[in-house]
Amino acid sequence: MFFRSKRTTPTHSVETLEKYVVDVWHALLGRRPDENALAHLVRALEEGRNPIEFFFETYDSSEAITRRQELSPYLQSDVRVFVPPGHYYSPIVDPVALRSSSFEERRKSDSLDGISIDFDVMEKTFNILMDETSDLDFPRSRNVSFRYYSENDMYASGDAIILAGMIRLAKPRKIIEVGSGFSSAVMLDTLDRSVGIDASLTFIEPYPERLDDLLWDEDRDRIRVIRSGVQEVSPSIFLDLDRDDILFLDTTHVSKTGSDVNFELFDVLPKLKPGVLVHFHDVFEGFEYPDDWVYEQNRSWNEIYLLRSFLMYNHEFEIVYFNHAFYCRKMHLIEERCPRMIGWPGGGLWLRRK
Repeated sequence: MFFRSKRTTPTHSVETLEKYVVDVWHALLGRRPDENALAHLVRALEEGRNPIEFFFETYDSSEAITRRQELSPYLQSDVRVFVPPGHYYSPIVDPVALRSSSFEERRKSDSLDGISIDFDVMEKTFNILMDETSDLDFPRSRNVSFRYYSENDMYASGDAIILAGMIRLAKPRKIIEVGSGFSSAVMLDTLDRSVGIDASLTFIEPYPERLDDLLWDEDRDRIRVIRSGVQEVSPSIFLDLDRDDILFLDTTHVSKTGSDVNFELFDVLPKLKPGVLVHFHDVFEGFEYPDDWVYEQNRSWNEIYLLRSFLMYNHEFEIVYFNHAFYCRKMHLIEERCPRMIGWPGGGLWLRRK
């Protein structure tokens, strides 16, 4: 190992130094350095920077300390793993191996064989939703008149506008939301400003701190909050949803043994009545996750792939609106009708049980 050498002049190739830097960042920061940072750090090592000092400077950085604090409960866990993260049997992605595979070429394909998406019909839906929300102006920052504000990292303005439009268009009597927070705030703000819609709201959220922070005192008498994972809720609650009611899903995005995603797709959706609207969040063009989520953050989420499989050759559910895919294809309409959405299209996928 080169860091054992007492020499200050490096004797290792650029490839070895790059691998060292990338490995340190992955181990301590959980991400890969961008190309500029990588080049800068490798150059410093080439010029004689002590590799051990580099390691401990990275270890003592505020980002690494924060990450260790966040991971501490899990690092101390007694949960055993069959293979290390990144192993071909592990659901945790190895971003380095992924970059060197054919994945990038395959993800560029526009083919979504087996999935029916009609962007002409979606364009008509978009225009109707814009008409429905023309009077709504959600604030950028927090204020006393709205619960929702767009300057948050959880629920983009594009998501908020489409959700508000769907509520006004469908006029649901019941909304059940699984995974609550800023989207819940949009629902309440929209209902406050809509005539003739009196929807009951049920929020299922095992970690309700964000929801509690956004709710007003008077909201607590008009909503029902179930503070548990959706897997612990009887599927019968979803049988109460009728045509034009909304099931809003924004959960862990992870399919694994006993997960909420599996429960929703296997135990809830098959029981829904015809006409119920279903929302999934963090679904993107091509049913792939953004580069930074894959390579830098390595979220290793997989809901989007299970959802794609669910929709293939599926004649029971139709796609009503697909935020990010529509945004990528119809930017001229976004610019014309909803400039607030530019840069913040959101990740909603809206389905309807036929």
